[in-house]
Amino acid sequence: MAAKETPAGKIRIGVGGWTYEPWRGGAFFPKGLTQARELQYAGSKLTSIEINGTYYGSQKPASFMKWHDETPDDFIFSVKGPRFATNRRILAEAGESIERFFKTGVTELKAKLGPVNWQFATTKRFDAEDFAAPQSEREVAQRNRAVSRRGCDAFERQKRLAGGHSRRGGRLTTRSVGRIIKKIAVAKGLSPDVHPHTLRHAFGTHMLEEGADLRAIQELLGHERLATTQRYTQLSMKHVLQVYDQTHPRAK
Repeated sequence: MAAKETPAGKIRIGVGGWTYEPWRGGAFFPKGLTQARELQYAGSKLTSIEINGTYYGSQKPASFMKWHDETPDDFIFSVKGPRFATNRRILAEAGESIERFFKTGVTELKAKLGPVNWQFATTKRFDAEDFAAPQSEREVAQRNRAVSRRGCDAFERQKRLAGGHSRRGGRLTTRSVGRIIKKIAVAKGLSPDVHPHTLRHAFGTHMLEEGADLRAIQELLGHERLATTQRYTQLSMKHVLQVYDQTHPRAK
């Protein structure tokens, strides 16, 4: 009996998005081409396009139907999944966001619906358990308890460090801690203009960028008012804007 041959794959050439101002006026789109016909033209030159607007917000079913009708029969769309599903601390809790996403009309692309691209935050570290996505509410609850325990352990370690002692047995003063940090900074080739509060500030910012809850950061830093902790969200937004300016094609 002859072995079955593996079907040959098909390589597609495409781009992410198609509504770009620099492409108009002859750069890619012909001069005089209306914006309403840009997808139709791009579809005649390419075999695939990624719809990336779905990453930022929901699209209407009518839009997916329109995109389906404006492209060739053998055309394929890749679709970027919503950020609300991927930019979260615990991925296993994204079930509802993913379900809502597929109810927004994505399936109106019909046979032209290709791969779904799930884009994670640049600060998201790979955790096999986190990416495994538990199948039951019980497993989700167990994972939440584990995360809570890790947070409590980190809090206890910080409290023990805060009660550190000097070589003579006395409690470390703020000035002593400052001298230790400056010594380490100089040894690492960093600016000596660093103090304990710099590390505290960096600690809160990094936790926020990793997806930590604002209330948890407030407790760990010992802030009496949530408004004090919310200052870190402004810093995080600055980081987002910097990344946008450096990487997004429309920021050039």
